Amino acid sequence: MLFRRCFGGSFKYDFSSMGSVTLNIRRLTPLQMRVLAALATKGGREVFSVDFLSSASVLNAASAKRAIDRLVTDGLVFNNAKEFRFVNPFFREWIKRMA
Repeated sequence: MLFRRCFGGSFKYDFSSMGSVTLNIRRLTPLQMRVLAALATKGGREVFSVDFLSSASVLNAASAKRAIDRLVTDGLVFNNAKEFRFVNPFFREWIKRMA
């Protein structure tokens, strides 16, 4: 309701893909959720650094790699040259606020 008052009919966005994001989140393991939260807060450049791994409470880089591979497979993040980025930047902001 607040959204309609603020934007009225002038804002058009296809939210049909958001259902798949919800389904994908529900399928994630706690480790994958921690890596997702770390990606949102720390960024995706140095995902195998000690700082990133400790912020996600991941014991080793191999576990982080498997978690990130799953996030890519599920369409939540993608690899852009030297960093992993969220497919939907609004989703990243939401994750940051939830973390």
